[in-house]
Amino acid sequence: MKSKFMSVILIVVLFIASYMPVSEVTANENDKVEIKSINLWNTSAAIASNGDLYCWGFNGYGGVGNGTTNDQHTPVKVLENVKETVLENNTTAAITEDGDLYCWGDNKYGQVGNGATDNQLTPVKVLENVKEFYLDYYTAAAITENGDLYCWGFNLGGQIGNGSTVNQLTPVKVLSNVRKFCIDSLTSAAITENGDLYCWGANGFGTVGIGTTTHQLTPIKVLEGVKAFYTKESTSAAITENGDLYCWGYNEYGEVGNGSTCNQLSPLKILDNVKQVCFGEFSFTTAAITLNGDLYLWGYNEYDGLNNILLPAKILENVKKYYTYESTYGAITENGDLYCWGKNSWGQAGSDTGYYVEKPIKILENVKDVNIDDVKSIALTENGDLYYWGAKGNPNIPSEDNDDYQTIPVKVMDNVREAKVFYHTFAAITTNGDLYCWGYNTSGQTGNGNFKRQYTPYKVTFQTEDNYSGELKGLSLSLSDDIGLNFIMRLSDALLIDKDNTYVKFTPEGSKKSTRVYLKDADKVNYNGTDCYSFKCRVNAAEMTKKVNAVLHCNDWTGQTYSYSVYDYASKILAEPESSEYKSSAPLIKAMLNYGGYAQTYFNEKTDALANKGLYNKTNDPVLTTNTTVSKDYNYAVFNNSIGVSFIGGSLVLNSGTDLKLYYSMDDQNMANNINVSVNGQNVAPEYDGNIMCVRVPDISISSLGDTYNVKISVNGKEVNQKYIAMTYMYKALNSQNSNTKLNNVVKALYLYNEAAKQYSMGN
Repeated sequence: MKSKFMSVILIVVLFIASYMPVSEVTANENDKVEIKSINLWNTSAAIASNGDLYCWGFNGYGGVGNGTTNDQHTPVKVLENVKETVLENNTTAAITEDGDLYCWGDNKYGQVGNGATDNQLTPVKVLENVKEFYLDYYTAAAITENGDLYCWGFNLGGQIGNGSTVNQLTPVKVLSNVRKFCIDSLTSAAITENGDLYCWGANGFGTVGIGTTTHQLTPIKVLEGVKAFYTKESTSAAITENGDLYCWGYNEYGEVGNGSTCNQLSPLKILDNVKQVCFGEFSFTTAAITLNGDLYLWGYNEYDGLNNILLPAKILENVKKYYTYESTYGAITENGDLYCWGKNSWGQAGSDTGYYVEKPIKILENVKDVNIDDVKSIALTENGDLYYWGAKGNPNIPSEDNDDYQTIPVKVMDNVREAKVFYHTFAAITTNGDLYCWGYNTSGQTGNGNFKRQYTPYKVTFQTEDNYSGELKGLSLSLSDDIGLNFIMRLSDALLIDKDNTYVKFTPEGSKKSTRVYLKDADKVNYNGTDCYSFKCRVNAAEMTKKVNAVLHCNDWTGQTYSYSVYDYASKILAEPESSEYKSSAPLIKAMLNYGGYAQTYFNEKTDALANKGLYNKTNDPVLTTNTTVSKDYNYAVFNNSIGVSFIGGSLVLNSGTDLKLYYSMDDQNMANNINVSVNGQNVAPEYDGNIMCVRVPDISISSLGDTYNVKISVNGKEVNQKYIAMTYMYKALNSQNSNTKLNNVVKALYLYNEAAKQYSMGN
């Protein structure tokens, strides 16, 4: 009976795996990954032309998304079909082409949006149909395709807009019909499709613009007819449809532009015919470009701190782009001339005349982009030449020498399409899609395979089909064997060749313990005509709702992280329509989940997310409504004590399978040296604690709970035989006067799981 039943279950497992894929993944068939965009923080993120997202670098909070907190010095594939990424304060987010928003990493204030505050080590889907995503400090926001604005995360100033200052752990809808959103310094703002500007959040400096300094905990309309809004360091600015510029808020250095240094509590018109405003990082300076290209500046004046510019001052003409960081400024004119001025402590303004460059000086021609950051600057010309100037040497680049700084732009690369810099780390994408990184590398953010500074541009390599790659093709449930998930993986030839070093590492969420399943121990299966390998992850009965991170490894290579739970996939099957061929397994799956829920309750494991939640209520739960009794036929434990060993009793350990433990007392604990034990003819090694001996029968599947185990114990040539069935313990537990309700319920659920498995075998 046992072998027949198990063969039926094996068919069921493969059946589900063959027809219910978790995802269809297209492998990179070429030997080159072409990079479309790059984003830098302490963690680096690159999107390939096919939408694959690769991350690497600092990973102390899980921002890489590979299921660990170890810094990653080479790129690892994290998601597919991605069109945009956002990096902020060790939290990472990605929007896919179909609008799914995934977040992961630092989550101390709930900014990931998954309802928790634990760091999220792998991408978790937060919202659907997302058009734009914003992340500032630890507050997150998203606009959906239909214009709904959701906010969540850090909420000290009320910037979430839900009427509270308590951190919001999941997305909450704040406004409808929203076109644009902006957030900085705990103040939020949104422009609706009809041009209404709403502001809310921290308002100690009048940043909200409502005439008071009281924090505003819900959105309030401030202006109409607005097409653009900006806020930085508690100063706000809005451009109306007719080009009027209004400013208000923090004004200690004159950044409002009203001729005063008093905070401005409501919007005040400053200029007209404005097309763009810029607030620089840490600059306390406001800039505006008019429709005819005039550049105006006002606010903090580092050159003469006692004479800040309190009214807009015209600086340049014919300007199309403007950039600033702290007190260094750069502007590109309509004909491509780059002018720089301001703070020049390390030559970042492109001059050797001193600490501060008072007036704009022409640095380069034919420039299409410039990036000023801290003590260095880079510029990209229209023909793809990348230039660098400013601090160099330790810890900066491009040269390894330490002759302080470079005041004349030096060409670093050519054929560059895009270039970025973040705190001494540089990245450039060439016209053919190659990614080069260099500079600061304490966490591996240059992707060069180590944590040493990279003094010259390094071509970052990405794993492809010609070397190491693997993807998840489907999942299957282990229904009536031990509880678990089978991860069906397609592997590249390189992994198959290096089979002794290829494995999948399974790590339950929140756990520091992992298990490895090597390729040599995986089952080869056919999936839609493709050879794949099934890696089995065993899951404890009380952990069916706990996600397991599955990561493919080979030597130093790490693949994409896949995160699923038994509950996830079981729910997927139960959600199939009634006409589905999978519905025949539904009673068995429900019995398994019900057992898991009662195991969680008994062991107090994640009881806020029970595996059987929603399956039944108190009136139809078979555990509560059925007078479950185990047959008296199972009530035996034959044992004849004639060798100085007495049987005490048995117990069950609820793991992925079920362990049976049989306990014996010895007349003399020294007898242990002369005892031999076998179970069903196989020698086993007992465990001893004083004069107590324990014989463990591990991994009894649900289908074998009624099997008889023949235990033979011999001492100095004398032997005694005993028969025991796992059901014996269940019988005694259900009929014990001292048994508690939680124990009774989990034993009943296990018994009903066994009964469902037997019914399923007879019907199939």
